[in-house]
Amino acid sequence: MYGFVSKGNFSSTPSRLERFSLERASALDNLFLFP
Repeated sequence: MYGFVSKGNFSSTPSRLERFSLERASALDNLFLFP
């Protein structure tokens, strides 16, 4: 769920740094949610 929200959020913000951090955070969440 968090991954989808993050993607929708960084869609409106074309900041490369923010996108990278959000993608990294979502990836970590996926690892913890689905080990």
